Amino acid sequence: TSTTSEESAATVEFLQSVAWNEGEDGIAELEFEPGVTFADTGAVLVADGDGAEATEGTVVTVSYIIYSGTDGSVYYSSYDDGYTEGITMSEGAVDPNLYSTLLGVHEGAQLLYGTFDTSDGSALIMAVTVEAVTEVLDRAEGTAVDPVEGLPAVTLDDATGEPTVSFDAAGDKPTELVAQDLITGDGAVVAEGDQVTVHYTGWLWDGDVFDSSWERGAGSTFTLATGSLIDGWVQGLVGKTVG
Repeated sequence: TSTTSEESAATVEFLQSVAWNEGEDGIAELEFEPGVTFADTGAVLVADGDGAEATEGTVVTVSYIIYSGTDGSVYYSSYDDGYTEGITMSEGAVDPNLYSTLLGVHEGAQLLYGTFDTSDGSALIMAVTVEAVTEVLDRAEGTAVDPVEGLPAVTLDDATGEPTVSFDAAGDKPTELVAQDLITGDGAVVAEGDQVTVHYTGWLWDGDVFDSSWERGAGSTFTLATGSLIDGWVQGLVGKTVG
């Protein structure tokens, strides 16, 4: 048994002692002995749901409340912000201790997750509720759009859909935002405030890649909201369609 798994097992053992009580508003109220510290993360399933199953590649949407392991106070609550978080179920993209617990649970599940504040190492106990499990596309699909002259030429891999780009025939770098479909999806229209899951690669105009979800092996899920993302993401994606 490795040191890491022993440390995770200690976190799990503590989580198994935590009492999950339902408050009047349905939000979890946790009872535990404060003063705890964690050397590794850990998670335990409190109760499974009866909805869609969380499988590899799905997006699991969760709400949660975080308690301080130091003094037992509420550290943060997503319910206060009306916020949910999307977790793309991809091995290697999610903490393995959380991933292994989420994998196979169903919409409506409740679980406890022990982690720590990266700023000071203090323990955090999260009461997590799975609000939704969503199947996502493996690649772009819909109606191909004829290339627009003067823009970089994008090619999608036949097998995976991963994009590559050529700037050979591109004109001058635009001075204003351009949001041009390569494929127009036939799914729902994206609105500001929606939670979206995307695969993307970002290039500088000289052809250098600065970021790529394809290289990480998993899409990214985020809420499309001004102030939480760069403006171009919001302005460029609002009004587009799934696919």
